[in-house]
Amino acid sequence: MIRKLETLTEREKKMKKLYQGEGREFLSCPMSFVEYKQLIREHPEYPDVGFVYELCSMARLGTTVPEVEALTNGDAIDVEVHERYGYPVVHNHVYIEMIYVYSGTCTHYIESGADSKSEMKGTHSGWKGFQMKAGDLCLLAPNVRHVITALEDDVIVLNVLLSKQLIDTGFLALLKDKYLLADFFKNILYEKGASAYILFPTGADPWMKQTFGLIYQEEQKREYAYREYLVLYVKQVMIHLIRRYQLQAVVAESVQQETDNHVVAILAYISVNYNQVSLKQIADFFHFSEAHLSRMLKKYTSKTFVQIITELQMKHGKELIEEGKLNLAQISQEVGCFDASHFTKKFKKQFGMSPEEYRRRNAELSD
Repeated sequence: MIRKLETLTEREKKMKKLYQGEGREFLSCPMSFVEYKQLIREHPEYPDVGFVYELCSMARLGTTVPEVEALTNGDAIDVEVHERYGYPVVHNHVYIEMIYVYSGTCTHYIESGADSKSEMKGTHSGWKGFQMKAGDLCLLAPNVRHVITALEDDVIVLNVLLSKQLIDTGFLALLKDKYLLADFFKNILYEKGASAYILFPTGADPWMKQTFGLIYQEEQKREYAYREYLVLYVKQVMIHLIRRYQLQAVVAESVQQETDNHVVAILAYISVNYNQVSLKQIADFFHFSEAHLSRMLKKYTSKTFVQIITELQMKHGKELIEEGKLNLAQISQEVGCFDASHFTKKFKKQFGMSPEEYRRRNAELSD
């Protein structure tokens, strides 16, 4: 029989009593694994769930959740229901986590530059909490230390654990024609020091909620080829996000955790209009100063506006050369260069050879 998501488990009922009693304070703030163990030693009457973390503890720096090996290769996937009223023990994952708030509101704490000493003193100064409400979907980068507190009966959070390959062949592959966004999201998920997460506010989207309900049921039933079914459902979710919500995505800078609701829309706008738009036009469109827009682009892409435009021009130009339908003058016009000479100069600087040389080499490889 499938457990109803709305029904508290026996352990959740016990933890709820603890929260309603003397546990409200320590169940509301991030705690390290060491702090958790100390709490249990001092209060052996509290429910002990240390077995969940014991095998993979990382000394004083939190924990890596168990059973990660099976999720590092192939189209690997696992689905869990986040425990309500659970101990907020800080942990991390070597895989990507898709967190969907099915109902209610929870608080998501993500490390924001604290050192271990301040954490062990219990100050928690290095943690930034933000609310996730019903319909919010978060893609959390690997190895980010975090914890979610769900402290109401109606909070239902589904965690879908995904391998890198599944993200590569699903989410990122779907963005292959949107170079700038694909590179941006890839940097968020894989580059150390980049943003820690991508948040998609899908609100009361009935399709999304229904699909995650089906994902949960498939995980519970575990019928023949259920993992293959889960992969298909998750890839549908990825398509839905890109179709409906890519421009609403919110990202956070990893050190300060300052969210910026505009950067994804700006990058998408540049991706579409790169061959005919200036920095001033983009700044005017989004009501920013040119200086502010330049700083934002540099912060989130590590590139200047000119570098971004040039890379987009050359990537598209290279593809048009490979297609072989247009001559050099037509390609130059298509990607927004002044003339064939200007395009040739930029192409050679980018790829180390002229467009004619690249066309010949590509033709030889095709024969």
